[in-house]
Amino acid sequence: RHANGEQTARAICMLPILTGNVGIKGGNSGDREASFGIDWPTIPVGENRVKTSIPCFLWTKAIENHKEFTALNSGLREKKRLQVPIKFLWCFASNALINQHSDINHTHEILQNESKCEMIVLIDNIMSSSAKYADILLPGTSSFEERDLSYQGYAVEMGALFIREKAIEPMGECLTLFDICAGIARQMGKEKQFTHGMNHDQWVEYMYHQCRKIKPRLPKDFSKALEQGFYKWPRDGKPFTGLASFRKNPEKYPLATPSGKIEIFSSLLWKMSQTWELPEGDSIQALPEYLPTWGTPGKKDAALYPLQLVGHHYKQRTHSTYGNNEWLKEASPQSLWINPMDAESRGIVHGDLVKVFNDIGTTLVRAKVTPRIMPGVLSLPQGAWYNPDQKGIDQGGCINILTSQRPSPIAKGNPQHTNLVQVVKEKQNNV
Repeated sequence: RHANGEQTARAICMLPILTGNVGIKGGNSGDREASFGIDWPTIPVGENRVKTSIPCFLWTKAIENHKEFTALNSGLREKKRLQVPIKFLWCFASNALINQHSDINHTHEILQNESKCEMIVLIDNIMSSSAKYADILLPGTSSFEERDLSYQGYAVEMGALFIREKAIEPMGECLTLFDICAGIARQMGKEKQFTHGMNHDQWVEYMYHQCRKIKPRLPKDFSKALEQGFYKWPRDGKPFTGLASFRKNPEKYPLATPSGKIEIFSSLLWKMSQTWELPEGDSIQALPEYLPTWGTPGKKDAALYPLQLVGHHYKQRTHSTYGNNEWLKEASPQSLWINPMDAESRGIVHGDLVKVFNDIGTTLVRAKVTPRIMPGVLSLPQGAWYNPDQKGIDQGGCINILTSQRPSPIAKGNPQHTNLVQVVKEKQNNV
C-alpha cells in the first residue's frame, strides 16, 4: 500500500532467488505463508456478461472522469477506453465508500454531486460514515439475526466450517442480503432464476449438504450440525514447500513463465513500461529497483510537509469495524505516534491535541509521544471514523483525510502509506 509498493514486493521475492533458497523448507518464496484450506463449494452466481473491469481503487475516477479512463493509463480490462461512467453504486456492509477510501475531501465532492453518481444504495446495520452518503439505506441483518454457514478465514494449520443459528429474529425491517436481492429479482421478473425455489435458510441447509460431499463425517442431520456449530480439520501430511518440485526437476515441472524458469527480468513489465501512460514520477521497471516516488522526503512538497505518515492496523477495531464503539475507544484511544525528537521541536508533549495536515486535508488527534517510531515518521492508525466539523476538518484522526487518490503504477492500487504531512500543536490540553 505504498506509491511504488509493487517494486518492494518484487524485491522481497528476489532474496531467496539470489541466495539460492528457492524450493527448500524455510527458504521463503517471498510470498505469504501457505494456508491450509478446504475447497468448500460456493453458491452458484451465474455468469456476468459484462467483462469490462476497473481496478477497485479507481472507482472514484470512473465516476468523475471516465473519458480519460483507459487500459494504458488506468488498468482498464477488456476495453481500451471506459465507454460510460459509473452512475450507480451498490455498497454492502462496507465503510469503503468514504472512510476507507483515499482523499476523503475529494471523494465527498464526487459523491455530493448528483450529476455524477446518480444513485447510491447502501446496506448495513450501523450508521457508518459511508451510510450517510446513501440515497437509499437498507437495514441489513446482524450476525445474530440470520442463520449462516461460513468457512475459515486465513488459517495456516486448520480447515474449518462454521454453521451458525440465528439468536433472534431480524429486528424492525432488517432483511438478509439474500432476501433483499430476491426482492429485486422478483420485481425484475427473475425471482425463480435467482432463488431456484429456495429461501435463505433452505440455501444454508442445501450448501451444508454440499459440504458433506467433501467431508462425509459431518452429521447427516442438519439440526445436529447446528447444535455443534463448529468443525475443524488439521492439516494432513507434510507442510507444503513452494517451488519444491521445480527445484527438484525444472524440466519436468516448469513454471508458468515464458521460459518456464524463474525470470528476474520481466518481459511483461518491460512491454508495459514501453506502452503504459504514467504520470511524471511514476515508473515501471523490468527489474525490481528502488525508485524514489512522490510523497517521500526530498520531493518538492517536503519543505512544507517534512514528515512521512503511515497508517497501521489497530487493536481498537478491525479496519473501521467497531470504530464507533465508545468502550473500545476509551480503552484504546485514537492517537498519532510521534518520536520525542519531532515532538520536542514542535512543543508537543504526550496527550496534546495536535493538527495533522497537508494540501489534501486536516485532522485533529491526540499525540502519542514514543521512541517506538523513528524520527521523521508518524503513524496514524487506519480505520478511525471520519467526523468533520463545519469547515471540513476531521475531528477523529481519520488518516484518509490526508491520503492521495493517485494510484500505484502497476496494480493501480492504493498508496495510503505514502504521505507527507506537517503536525503542529493545536492547543494546550491535559490528558
